[in-house]
This record gives sequence, structure tokens and C-alpha cells, in this order.
Amino acid sequence: ILKPILCLLFLLSGVGLPRPTNRSIIFYVQNYKISLLFFGYFFSAGAFLSLFSFLSLSPSFLSPSFLSSSPAVSLASAPSVPSALASASSAPSSVSAGFSGSLIIVGAAIECVHSYSLIHDDLPAMDNDDLRRGRLATHKKFNEFTAILAANSLLTLAFEILSSKNLKLSSKVKNELITSLAIYSGFSGLAGGQYFDLAFENKKISKKKIINIQNNKTGKLFAFCCECAGIIKEQNFKKRKILKKIGLDIGLLFQITDDLIDFKGDSKIVGKPTKMDKNKGKPTLVNLLGYKKTLNFANNLKNKINKKIQNYGIKSQDLLQSVEFILDRKS
Repeated sequence: ILKPILCLLFLLSGVGLPRPTNRSIIFYVQNYKISLLFFGYFFSAGAFLSLFSFLSLSPSFLSPSFLSSSPAVSLASAPSVPSALASASSAPSSVSAGFSGSLIIVGAAIECVHSYSLIHDDLPAMDNDDLRRGRLATHKKFNEFTAILAANSLLTLAFEILSSKNLKLSSKVKNELITSLAIYSGFSGLAGGQYFDLAFENKKISKKKIINIQNNKTGKLFAFCCECAGIIKEQNFKKRKILKKIGLDIGLLFQITDDLIDFKGDSKIVGKPTKMDKNKGKPTLVNLLGYKKTLNFANNLKNKINKKIQNYGIKSQDLLQSVEFILDRKS
């Protein structure tokens, strides 16, 4: 169960895999019959669906024959139309059968939520960022109303994908996936975390409150990445809770690393100006504790995560490596 968790986590981290897998992006988009105008523009660092070849859990998806069979279309070839609104001609069509096929579709829904949040996060009313990973933010590339509506469309598309009859899961499991993602994306999760992240700018708050904000704005979507595998496998609540907690901790580690990078990172590597959190008075552990103490906290958190993951035995090695990567990354 850890292999799909690893892949779903990478979706949220915005990490690009080797370039050949990018060709599978268009393959899967066509297979889902999803029409995302300026598709390649919205999705961060090629994260979306370039990882679905790994989600399939089948080595054949990485074979040269598969890659050569995928349409040789780059992200740059997204249709040039005067709108960046996302739309769907239909929900996902059949992909690969079984558990891995379900993960592909669920992963698509997760990344729609993720990308909607990034577009909104950059808006002038929120973090007011002009760049996202070295490229103009959506509202700067197009305009604000386009960015808002495109993000709204991506959010609703996530639930269209999960409710599709082509997602071959029981109604009970699909309802649980939809409910969980809705809760983790809404005021009890991502949206609520974003609200308090903005509301507490230039205000002194406790370490506990900062962690709670970051668990919501970042950790909850990571938590869903982990818990959804347990939902699909119809595991009991206790096992799902363990997976959720691992995801929350990984999400918190990712957010803290983001804050460390913002404080000390190279803006050319990061792809946007750094030290923005300090300038805006963001409620971060770096601003509260300082760089060194926050780095120590992050290392302790990483070790705590690793101990939990190691309980799953040899199958946990890939996920352990990804946790190491999260803290070591430069962007």
C-alpha cells in the first residue's frame, strides 16, 4: 500500500520525474477525455499525471514501448485559446483496471484540488505572488477573473472525477473518498488553513497554532494522499487513521521545508522571490523560532516519520527516500 502513497505524495510535492514520462501526461489526459485549456500552464512542475505511470504500479508503463505509444505532444502544445478555464467533456474513461487504475483517477482529482489552491494562493487578495516555479502566476499570465474561474473549475472537476461511473469502486468507497477530500479541502482543511495563514500575518501566535495552520493548509491534502489508499482498500478506521497521521506529518515537513527554503533559498532555483514570509510577517516556525531551531524541529519530525514508515518493512524504502528528499530539496 506504500507504493501508491509514495506516488500520490510526489504529486503534491510538485516534483517532476524524468522527462520521458511527461509524454504520458497527454496520453492520460486524452484517456480521461478532460479538456484543460492551457493545461500545462496550471499544473506545477510537470507534477500532474507525469507520475501516473508510477501510480499504475506496473513496470510496463515505464517501458519504451509504452512511452513511444503515447502521443508525442509536449505541454507547450496546449491549445492557444483566449481562456484558461478548465472544463471536462466527460469524467475519466477507463484506465487500467483494479486498484492501480483507481489510484490514477484519484490522483487526478487530488492534483486538480492542489492546482486550484496554487492559482488562488498567488492572487493579489491572498499571497500576491507574480511567479510560480519560475513562470508567471496564472493571474499575471492571463487576468484575475480567469485565474479565479479556472481554479474554481479545477476544484469542481476533482469531484466530477471522483463521482464518475468510470471510477470502478463501490458507491460506499466513492462516497467516502468524496467526503474526505471535501473535508480536507474545505474550511476544516486547506481553505481554512489558508484563511488563518492570511489572518495571522504580522501577529504573534503560538507554535501550536502555527503547526495547526500548516497541518490544515498543507498537511490535510497529504493526509488524503495517504488515507485514500486505505479507503480504497476498505481498511478499518484505525489503520486509516495511522495512514492519515503519516500524511499529516509528511505535509507538515514539506511546509516547514518550504519555509526554510523561503528564508535561505536561492530565488533563481526556487523560481520566485525568497524571504517573502519574513516580509509579510507570515505565521511560520522560522519566523517564530528562527532558522536553526526550525531546522532541528524538521529533522526531529523527519525521524519521527521514518520510524512510523519503517513499521511497514522493506516495502517502505521508496517512501523513506522520498521523506529524505523532502527535507533536502532546494526548491
